Amino acid sequence: MQTRQRNLFEESTDIKIIIDKQDFKIIEVNKTARKFFKGLRNNKKEKYLTDIFPAEKSDIQLNKFN
Repeated sequence: MQTRQRNLFEESTDIKIIIDKQDFKIIEVNKTARKFFKGLRNNKKEKYLTDIFPAEKSDIQLNKFN
């Protein structure tokens, strides 16, 4: 991202999560999302949208992207 867009994304008070639509892999999260979803702080392992939402709710939520 360019610097201005990067700053707007990172400093937003809204939770921002960029995901890969194909496999729902989390690509990028902003500071607010990292605070809210504490498990996103650990970048040692790939994270997916299903890692932060319960499985039964994820199926409903993920269908909105298809």
